[in-house]
Amino acid sequence: MIEKARKHRDNLARQIIIFLIVIIAALSFVIIACTYSRPDRIFMENAIIKLIYEKHSKGQP
Repeated sequence: MIEKARKHRDNLARQIIIFLIVIIAALSFVIIACTYSRPDRIFMENAIIKLIYEKHSKGQP
């Protein structure tokens, strides 16, 4: 009886670990795909800040 409960607990722990690994891998894949498909979106905020800085500093970097 105790052995069966231990096997069930180990199996459940293994399933949870595999599930977490799959979720992390899927999220990583989505982030990488978004980065490569639309890289301009990621750096757009920095470009806008640079343009604002140039306008207010009269074009001096």
